[in-house]
Amino acid sequence: VKSVFLVSFVISYSRTMSKRNRVQSCALELLNQFADTSRAARKQSVLKTSQFCFGVHRPQLNIINRTLFEEFSPKSNEDYRKNILALWQGNGREMQYLAIDYAGKWKKMIKIENLDIYEKIIREGAWWDTVDIASTSLIGQLLRSQPEELWPILDEW
Repeated sequence: VKSVFLVSFVISYSRTMSKRNRVQSCALELLNQFADTSRAARKQSVLKTSQFCFGVHRPQLNIINRTLFEEFSPKSNEDYRKNILALWQGNGREMQYLAIDYAGKWKKMIKIENLDIYEKIIREGAWWDTVDIASTSLIGQLLRSQPEELWPILDEW
């Protein structure tokens, strides 16, 4: 009951935010609800990073993803791009995971014209926990569907 109320509150709160930042605001509120500082410290240690972590595990991220997917389904490629970038630019490692999950959810939106965003994720993430997921779910799908177009671009990376 508490989580249902929380999700309702976050969604109604995020509707008051500017359209560009709604997805980020919603994700941030939900991440804060599941945050665990002791897990966050362990995660930073394992990743050998000083980047902020919420200490949220995959099962909780999946709950957050369901809300984001339902509330922020992209109506256009522009929406898709804006939502990915808003999540990616949010604070915390888990926000980056949400950005990658969001990008991978909408298979029809994974196309060459969005490659600049996927490259940004890979270059800025630059660590196994983000690069591995982005490489397989985003770049891998593009390679399967458009190998002739993508290989020359990847060779330049």
